[in-house]
Amino acid sequence: MPGEDPHPVKAGYDTGSRWKISVAIFNPFSILGIIGIRPAIWYALYRLQLAGRIARLRTPAGSWDEYFRSRIEKKPVGDPQHQPRFFFDDPRALGEILKRVATGAEFLAKEELEKNLKGSFRLWEDAWHDYGVPPAWNRNPLTGRDLSADRHWTEIDENASGEVKGVWELSRFAVAFRLVRCYALTGDERAPELFWQLVESWMAANPLNCGPQWVSAQEVALRAMAWVFALRGFAGSPATSAERAGRLIGALDAHARRIEATTAYARAQNNNHLISEAAGLFTIGVMFPGLPRAGKWRDQGIRLLAESTAQFYPDGGYIQHSHNYHRLALQLYIWVMRLAELNGLFFPEGMRWGVNRSFDLLRTQTDRQTGRLPNFGHNDGALFLPLNTCACEDYRPLLQMLSLVIERKKIFRDGPWDEDTVWLFGPRSIGGTNRKHPRGVKFEPRPFFAPCAGLYILGGDESQAVIRCVQFRSRPAHADQLHVDLWWRGENIAIDAGSYLYSGEPPWRNSLSHAGVHNNVTVDGQDQMRRSGRFLWTHAAQGVVGTPDVGAWSGSHDGYRRLGVLHNRLVERADEDVWIVTDELAGKGSHSVRLQWLIADYPWEWGFLEENPVLEKLIGEKTALWKEKSIAGLILHTPAGGISLRIWSSRNAKWNLYRAGKKVYGEDGAGKTVAPEIRGWRSLRYASKSPALSLAGIAEGELPIRFVSVWTPLPRGK
Repeated sequence: MPGEDPHPVKAGYDTGSRWKISVAIFNPFSILGIIGIRPAIWYALYRLQLAGRIARLRTPAGSWDEYFRSRIEKKPVGDPQHQPRFFFDDPRALGEILKRVATGAEFLAKEELEKNLKGSFRLWEDAWHDYGVPPAWNRNPLTGRDLSADRHWTEIDENASGEVKGVWELSRFAVAFRLVRCYALTGDERAPELFWQLVESWMAANPLNCGPQWVSAQEVALRAMAWVFALRGFAGSPATSAERAGRLIGALDAHARRIEATTAYARAQNNNHLISEAAGLFTIGVMFPGLPRAGKWRDQGIRLLAESTAQFYPDGGYIQHSHNYHRLALQLYIWVMRLAELNGLFFPEGMRWGVNRSFDLLRTQTDRQTGRLPNFGHNDGALFLPLNTCACEDYRPLLQMLSLVIERKKIFRDGPWDEDTVWLFGPRSIGGTNRKHPRGVKFEPRPFFAPCAGLYILGGDESQAVIRCVQFRSRPAHADQLHVDLWWRGENIAIDAGSYLYSGEPPWRNSLSHAGVHNNVTVDGQDQMRRSGRFLWTHAAQGVVGTPDVGAWSGSHDGYRRLGVLHNRLVERADEDVWIVTDELAGKGSHSVRLQWLIADYPWEWGFLEENPVLEKLIGEKTALWKEKSIAGLILHTPAGGISLRIWSSRNAKWNLYRAGKKVYGEDGAGKTVAPEIRGWRSLRYASKSPALSLAGIAEGELPIRFVSVWTPLPRGK
């Protein structure tokens, strides 16, 4: 996740002395303007902890056996006095209702178990990777490289492995949730036995506080919560012996101590790191009160979670400008709130504020046919609760749970998206087994404006536009000011590319975050903002919004002020779901202006339809003087029907179309300001990309320059 690299820009870095103070190679004042003074102070404290070897002293290396003997008092697993309440008692009691809400779930769970038994695991909710039996825990599946775990974590340079998330992903133990789910659905005792074998092999491969799996406290926290879920899920299995459970509780004690040692770094990040680590401390502190520091961890977790509520904006937006991380933060908050409720613990009502506000923002953007949202901001496939058969990009499990928690009614009809709610709140939460489930509420298209989040939603009869324009008060994620996502009849027509890789080989080093791959305009081959690291933009482009109404939106950003250029965009919804997007580049001098539309990978034709009098009337005033200028025309054949895109340019423009990094139509020289290899791709899931269509054109000359893009649904059958 963004922020997992504690040293985004550094010079003279020595992998054997991680604690050396790094030297910034860019203006430190521009960084302070983005991250703020308090996070900078926390980060300085973290660096001092590394430099002074304090972090190493607080997380000493050693053998697991020695740690268990010296620190952990054994307690009987089945003793009710030492068993705080959890989300469920025996997960097998949930089996029947889970089968009913998710048709085919039992078969899919068995199929996945068989693959796991053979050493194959699903990463980022996507592709399967073979790790062997026992798994090669420190192997990077993206590079095939094995990392050593013979040094203390403070001596490890996580970037040396290439894409560090590849090393960490399996050790998050998302498989633990899936194995408990399999056990609930099938009662197959191989599931708990496999879990314990995986834990034992993980501990053998990762000595205490040594190796890459201890570097990120967030990864430690997420793994710990997965282990807690499985420990309670498999408590009734013969595979869960007192010895195994005792060793796992001891390992959780070590995990909590590792998290506690570097909370300064989490507070410096001030994002989902802080929430994850706070949730991990709280969970261990509540569930294992016999541990020496349990009470302190519980209270510290609550304090940090209370501090983290500032990450949610008044209109429901999230500080990281990412739907993927917004979901992660909400799932963690719901987990902690429910655990606190079950155990009668005080949970400040103010903490519910961010959760409640987020609901409206997310549900308004959700496509009601697929449960998908725009692929907005960083997307590394983080899914804390993989407890259903829905696709990773389907947000209905989260929204259904939020709706039942906040409004006491369902936002969707019965379906597999009910599973998460069953696991955390029990069968009665969705209607129980003895009465008819409540029906889902009806979606009504309506405009929704969230200025703090920088998201504006305009709805049509069968379409919706989501527009990006923000006054940044936190670190930008992507250079995506004025980007437009367009949805029509359940199809995401004009799309956001996503992320793909954060640390890949060139040109794939977080390259899909640049303005040139968004549905946007760039000037003179430059980005809207300046890149100062994989996850850090300086000189952020600030957006200004006009007065939006039901059918139109206007805004601008100042990212090209340094070039003397202002980009204005007007988005209008006309009759019958026609969308008109007008881009005007104002200023002085001669410039090269590039417009791109990234489109889902549909069959296409290059050309124009017959004259449409209604359309001509709508856009006549905008294009009357440009009849002899460059016009691009694209007809798309989508599963929902045909739709056309026509673009007028006020100056002669060169147009071309790319798919999967290769030109498939048009002129050379159009769009060369973006590396051809990254054009025409989208990534819905981390480390996985698929083809898309990149239509781009460049117009050069004296300003002003204007583009008018018109999206028009075709009559049925065309």
